[in-house]
Amino acid sequence: MNISSLLPDLIDQYITARAGRLALEKEAESMKEHEEVLKKAIIAKYQEQGISILGSNLGAVKLTEAEEPVAQDWVAVWDFIRENNAFELLHKRLTNTAVKERWEAGEEIPGVGKQGLQAQCFRYEMSFLDEFDFQQEDFEDDPDPIIEPTEGQLVAYLEYTMAEKKDPAPAIVPKDGIPAVAPGTAVMNWQEELSKLAVATAEAEKPSGNWISFKGGFMTLNDMQMKNNEVNCVVVHSIFENQLYQDRYDPNNPATPICYALSEIEDDLRPHKDSPEPQSESCSTCSKNAWGSDPQGGKGKACKNVRRLAIVSADDLTVDKIPKAEVAMAKMPVTSVRNWSTYASQLANVLKVPPLAVITNMSVAPDPKTQFQVNFQLVDKIADGAVIQALLNKRRDTTPLIFMPYTASVPAAPAQPRKY
Repeated sequence: MNISSLLPDLIDQYITARAGRLALEKEAESMKEHEEVLKKAIIAKYQEQGISILGSNLGAVKLTEAEEPVAQDWVAVWDFIRENNAFELLHKRLTNTAVKERWEAGEEIPGVGKQGLQAQCFRYEMSFLDEFDFQQEDFEDDPDPIIEPTEGQLVAYLEYTMAEKKDPAPAIVPKDGIPAVAPGTAVMNWQEELSKLAVATAEAEKPSGNWISFKGGFMTLNDMQMKNNEVNCVVVHSIFENQLYQDRYDPNNPATPICYALSEIEDDLRPHKDSPEPQSESCSTCSKNAWGSDPQGGKGKACKNVRRLAIVSADDLTVDKIPKAEVAMAKMPVTSVRNWSTYASQLANVLKVPPLAVITNMSVAPDPKTQFQVNFQLVDKIADGAVIQALLNKRRDTTPLIFMPYTASVPAAPAQPRKY
């Protein structure tokens, strides 16, 4: 196994390797669940037929009985342990959450110290991946937990598998008698100048993108309705968005939210730095994001929880077309967020892939309760590795667009669509 000596490369390798392991562990967990179902079916048949062993072409399964201890009266168990000093009957491990709650309350516990767990307290983030934050308390109830892969983890695993298929980078060879310089070894003033120029360019060339509208239950792109109210596409990126408006939202008179948050991880949502009136340090603790906070009454929230999706047309799924393909942005209505969440979860749990690796049919259908619903349906899985790699690159390129902040007006693009 080739392990780089450069720290950024080591971090990249760690992230992708861990994401790959988690995806495989998820697959193993699914197989284990299937194994348990089969085992219960065999036991039921054995008991029904009154047998304890039976062979097949591959082997034999024998039914044996084993007694496992179950605490039926914890008070009696604790009394026995104290009276007989029989603490070996328990697992000798502290409950981290309970200990930390006492620490936070200023209470010290005799005999309990603190130690650094740097190897288990990594936090890493990349512009095109989900953030993962795992602390020791995450492992409290399971020393070897199975963590369900998120969309970002699955994307990272795709990156990992694509990288494994690439040829190693060519060695640096001197040309015309001039010694070659390894990347990262030269530190020159022009790097600082390039950084300044990049900042200025980013400010001057803020991406606009094309926005899909679902107003009135009609799917339109730049005021042009899509055929049959549907589109076959690939969702190359998706993020969470929370938005709070000063007055009740009026689609006919769009306004900029007074507070909004954008993130790939729901727990990390916090007011954007450009929010006119930030309401809280974190969305998770904001009173406007609590159920029952809707100023119009009812059980809803004052803050609307939606999704931003970045899509490309299924007509552009070739290695040559993907880099130049138009990206359309779609903001899921609150009433359709669950449809997207369910669909993305099914892809992760059943196919073990993120939405980026499949062709999706996105459609709008009438609904008697919510006027309309945005629905998602699997069309086909993308099997071409080169196309997957091109889509991963497209995802990275789309990051600035999908995280585009609000300006004085709602994001819109006058350009006419060429696809869809």
